[in-house]
Amino acid sequence: MAKKSKIFLRYQRIFKKEVLPYLMEKFPRNEYTEPAWYYTTDIPRSMFRSVIPLCLAKIFKKDKKFVLPVIAASEIIFSIALIQDDIIDGDVQRQGFPSAWKKYGLPICVASIDYCYYYAYKILEEVEKLPISKKRIKMIYDAFLESQKMVNQSFLFEKLNKLNFKLNAKNMLMLDEWKTTTGISAQYCSVLALGASMGDCKKLRMYALLLAYAGQIKNDILDFYKIKGYAEYRKFSDFKRGYMNYPVVKLFRECNKNDKIIFKKNYGKAGKSNINAIIKLMEKYNIAEKTVNDCKKFVDSAKKSIANFRDCPEKDTILDWADSSVRFARASKEQNK
Repeated sequence: MAKKSKIFLRYQRIFKKEVLPYLMEKFPRNEYTEPAWYYTTDIPRSMFRSVIPLCLAKIFKKDKKFVLPVIAASEIIFSIALIQDDIIDGDVQRQGFPSAWKKYGLPICVASIDYCYYYAYKILEEVEKLPISKKRIKMIYDAFLESQKMVNQSFLFEKLNKLNFKLNAKNMLMLDEWKTTTGISAQYCSVLALGASMGDCKKLRMYALLLAYAGQIKNDILDFYKIKGYAEYRKFSDFKRGYMNYPVVKLFRECNKNDKIIFKKNYGKAGKSNINAIIKLMEKYNIAEKTVNDCKKFVDSAKKSIANFRDCPEKDTILDWADSSVRFARASKEQNK
């Protein structure tokens, strides 16, 4: 397995110490919940959905009990979304591990998904015990319901728009928001629960959204290019499926008439020569550098959106997450010089 970054390992340590005991108490691990637990603890992931809300609690000088229900529910729902994603795409592996549906079987995973939703929303009910207004409790519930709708929209949109060359960058950013909605919702609902002003809630949501754009652009670039120090190289998975992503639509919109013909002829079809044709077009139109620049702009804007939050070590931890995308932008430029 590829070596994980320091920030990745730090976030995992915080999750295991601060969140895992609460999650184990509220979400029993058994044969019914095992697929979701498998993606929560056995397959490494960054756990920023847990760590950033914990940092926000300290920034706003509140106990972590205000965010733990949001964190736990979000982690369960995200694990469910990963199971669904692998089933829908037919992926047999995730980060070198067998995907849940391959390990436990498709029928078990399908039934377990709905079973685990019960616990996610049962845990979320804990916010009703907190000293926060009924209006904010409703906003938290509404945000979770909306995020559940949006993540399934992302699956449907991606499938229904394969090889749709009419899509543009704005369409892709909309899709990226849907794909990352569980993380955005976790952060937004956390500041709602913490009693932050609505202005600060909106700023934090914008921070999360802008970083979601940057993170998805990173994933899109890693579908085509293997960047030194980044283990997420996806080996043309979007290309093979004919899925449209940010660099792809950016390339198609910039291609001249003849290159558009080459693009349509070669995109989304299996075969080494086809991907090479797409890579050549990307290099011709300098797409990697252009998308990396977009990634950095989103990160810079995200950091500015929370500039007025109280300065403290926890704020630095949140900004470290943003800076990880800046480091990716720098590595990508060095790789492609």
